[in-house]
Amino acid sequence: MAPGHFQAGKLFPLAYYDYFPLKNFRTDFMDAIHAANFVIPLPDRGLGAYGMYRPTSQHYLRVGVHDANADAEEFDFDVFDDGELFSILELGWDPGLTPRMPGRPPMGDVHIGLWHQDRRSDDRVAESWGVVVSAYQKMGRFLPFARYGYADSDSEAGLKDSTPIEHMVNVGAAIDGLFGQQDDRLGVGFTWSRPIDDALDDQEAIDLYYRIQLSPRIAVTPTLQFVFDPVRNTEEDSLAIWGIRTRFAF
Repeated sequence: MAPGHFQAGKLFPLAYYDYFPLKNFRTDFMDAIHAANFVIPLPDRGLGAYGMYRPTSQHYLRVGVHDANADAEEFDFDVFDDGELFSILELGWDPGLTPRMPGRPPMGDVHIGLWHQDRRSDDRVAESWGVVVSAYQKMGRFLPFARYGYADSDSEAGLKDSTPIEHMVNVGAAIDGLFGQQDDRLGVGFTWSRPIDDALDDQEAIDLYYRIQLSPRIAVTPTLQFVFDPVRNTEEDSLAIWGIRTRFAF
């Protein structure tokens, strides 16, 4: 295994940090708290640099610096003028409880990430920083996980917070091979979050999906989500949201 690598250019930060094996909304959880951790105000695709180093096969260090004002539809070098950056550092460990398959992600991971975002003057976004902790471990057909995030925004009059969430706890599991179907998967997750806006109530959510692999290239996934005290619809005490996803892979 290579001890490390480095990339620079127009990068997509969501693909590099806070790795979570169920974050792919095309195949697993569809809700945003799993697909994109809202505690971290990751910039859009834009100018940045990323590096990863493995001192051992089970330990790694990730570090990145990105344009905090990145726009996926543009590519410019304004970051050298305004100096408004998003930076992140991650330390991770693979417990090695389950042997890793060549060319595949680890079967277990524990990491802690520290991030900082400069004040964004043009968009009137406050300076902020935070921490995330994540752990998962594949055990046979089961993949339990637990995640926590905290964000601190330097709120000032006339400035927006960089993230809507101050505290977040997310736990759950995925179970493969239900009812004798090797490639089917059931996923369940529970999330508690405290908004950074003190005027809003804490929100809880339960997320369920069942991926049915009809053929090697076709999967159908019914989904169900229950949200209690939804912060984006304060007139409702609870909401139930259902959906269905069909994926054709070629």
